[in-house]
Amino acid sequence: MKLQFDEIVKHSDADLVLRTLEQHLREVSLETVRTEDELIVYGLGPSFRTMNPNDKTVVRATSQPDATTLHTEANFLASALAGNVAQDEIVRSKIERAFESLKAELNYSAASRQTTSWTLPATEPAPPDPVVETIPVIAEGSPAAPIEAKEISPAPINRAPDVMPTTSIESKSEPQPESKIESQAESKPEPSPEPTPVPKNAEPTLTAPRRSTLAPPAAMEAAPTKRRQSAILLVLPLLLLLLAAAIYFLQRPHSSQSLYTAKPEGHTASASVENQAAAPVPDPPATAVAPPQPVPAAMPTDIKAWVQAWAAAIRTRDVQSQLSFYATPLDRYFLTPDVSREQLLNDKQVEIDNRKGLWTFKAEDVVVQKKTAASAVVTLIKHIIVELPSSVIQEQRIKAQLKLKLVDGSWKITSERTIG
Repeated sequence: MKLQFDEIVKHSDADLVLRTLEQHLREVSLETVRTEDELIVYGLGPSFRTMNPNDKTVVRATSQPDATTLHTEANFLASALAGNVAQDEIVRSKIERAFESLKAELNYSAASRQTTSWTLPATEPAPPDPVVETIPVIAEGSPAAPIEAKEISPAPINRAPDVMPTTSIESKSEPQPESKIESQAESKPEPSPEPTPVPKNAEPTLTAPRRSTLAPPAAMEAAPTKRRQSAILLVLPLLLLLLAAAIYFLQRPHSSQSLYTAKPEGHTASASVENQAAAPVPDPPATAVAPPQPVPAAMPTDIKAWVQAWAAAIRTRDVQSQLSFYATPLDRYFLTPDVSREQLLNDKQVEIDNRKGLWTFKAEDVVVQKKTAASAVVTLIKHIIVELPSSVIQEQRIKAQLKLKLVDGSWKITSERTIG
């Protein structure tokens, strides 16, 4: 497949542009060769996991008065691991990502040089003007301003302090005896009510007696009776509760006895189930593949145990279970930076579909190199056993590195790559 497009970089030095671009293209390729006005890149293809040395990309630089034009021509082979994604878009995104890094670095260098040129011309600061104090001149014969006009001094010292009245408070705080209160109440004359005319046939109305501080004898006698009634009302619910509890405990032995009598039938049923479980089960055929181990529902907090749970998910064919161990988006996935969830899902699904026959995966020699409260770096050996189409069993041991980050209380993979 072939891809061609141009990119304009606002920098007139073509040699500097090619030299800087070479550094960024080395991260996504096998080999980079630079000549006088072009770059030849090998291994820049659509695959996320492997690099094909037959993939060749040529970048030619044409210098202009205020910019440099990069003519890009990419020749690559189609990859089966890319799935349904347009492969030319994948290659173009890798090259454009290198162009964006190039522009950012050139802009940063230009900004730093401009800042340095601005800070070089430094001039000595001029000495400050001398401060001259001006003293107002008072003409002879003019009366001086009276001092009392701007009175800012506090109150005179010889002023007598305010005396807080205490007699009224003391008189209010002293309680009066009851005899005095009663005498005062008796001494105050009550207003006599005006007489109202009473019709002849009307019934006589009873007027309420005047309040008195002492209760009448009838009210004093009725108080103990009310207390006894309230006590009876309080005790009566307790008696009802005790009666209900006694009835419940009297009936309880009969229910327990009925349970004991029904126990032999359940015992015989469980014995029959145990006998059926003890019956010999025929061994599976030797060629059958062992079922994949289930992925634990809750993620373990220990990093080594978490890596073993990730390996158990890789052994399954459940792509969603595998994606639950990865962050979104991935900082790096093998040779590709900034991989989205859709790209990772497509890659995992293609890998699962390519499994034919025996396929197993183990995580061995797990070592936690760096660990903080929210991140960790883990190295391990990927032990992969694959049955090839020719019925040949192939065994591989690949050294890999995982970078983890704590997201919402659970570890997630932010980078996965091969280091050996």
